[in-house]
Amino acid sequence: MDQSPLKSKSVEFDIFGYIHKTRQTYGIRAQDYMRYRRYCAHHLRNVRKATRLSQGSSTSYKPIVVTAEMVSEARHIEILVLQTERAWAFAMDLRELHSRTEEPRQHYHLVRRLKAACKAGRYLADVAHAVCDLQTALAASAYWLQMQSQLRFELEEWEAAMDSVV
Repeated sequence: MDQSPLKSKSVEFDIFGYIHKTRQTYGIRAQDYMRYRRYCAHHLRNVRKATRLSQGSSTSYKPIVVTAEMVSEARHIEILVLQTERAWAFAMDLRELHSRTEEPRQHYHLVRRLKAACKAGRYLADVAHAVCDLQTALAASAYWLQMQSQLRFELEEWEAAMDSVV
């Protein structure tokens, strides 16, 4: 009997399966990061609307952060994944632009977007450890470490990047 309340509170979400499916379907297969970022932003808005966590209308903006106390279904975890993926896709789009133009400002913006992706990934991992099952929590931690290693790689911190991966 003690396990049933714990089991009903745990949320299951296949993070890597979801990411792989959406990346392959919406642009990454063709290296079109802008298309994928636009998909993430649009889908994030739709999921927020479906869960009644929209952040305002076109005239007003009220940020709503998904907390561990709010999470009751997989869609809430999907919101956190989409926020991370949107920042990551923007960073990869900026990486392509930087490779063509070699403008230092583009690299600075790329690093800032990767930092945002790391921050969102860390928050995803924290929330997942609080409310999700063990597999989802471990996948969220691995996803956050993957984002962190990409950031360290861009900053040319090679040993820190390797420590994040290993």
